[in-house]
Amino acid sequence: MIQPPLSLYFALAFFYHLTLPILPFTFPFLCFAPVFSLSFSRKSLFFSLWTSFFIGLFFDLRSASTPLGFYPLLLIIVTLIIYRFRIYFSEKQPLVFIIYTALYSFVYTLVFSLLHVIIEPRFTPSLIPLIFDLLFFSLIDSFYHLALFFTPIALTQWILSKTQKNLLLGLKRVFSKISFLQEKGSK
Repeated sequence: MIQPPLSLYFALAFFYHLTLPILPFTFPFLCFAPVFSLSFSRKSLFFSLWTSFFIGLFFDLRSASTPLGFYPLLLIIVTLIIYRFRIYFSEKQPLVFIIYTALYSFVYTLVFSLLHVIIEPRFTPSLIPLIFDLLFFSLIDSFYHLALFFTPIALTQWILSKTQKNLLLGLKRVFSKISFLQEKGSK
């Protein structure tokens, strides 16, 4: 199976980041978690850190509740923590890789809470909502990766492979008829 380019995943994440908040039943998805997971498995640490910085800067520009630089710092810390685990998760095994996305979401939520406590001293996190966020939303993000990233791309690749196979079979039939007619005409 051909690996789609990272830019396709980035475009999907950007699209979902802008459109999912419109829905009335939206969960706070970490839309770029699959992009980070793929970036870690395909690219170097240097590339992943720069990707984290620029996506964090994009988050900062859209957020009015945190100081400038909060999200780049958050995403760079999460990248430094999670990047080393990439060797245990293969992109070729989608369900295992979805667990990597859940791990990314778990660490993101944990570091987000810790940084929020450091930057905003009046913020006091509760233990029950924090545990709920860590477990429930990590699973939601992994299902989000499965439903909105992996399934459409895998389905598209499957359709294209079947279409190409049928196209090749059709071309083979056409060429065999042409060669049959040429043989018949030469006799």
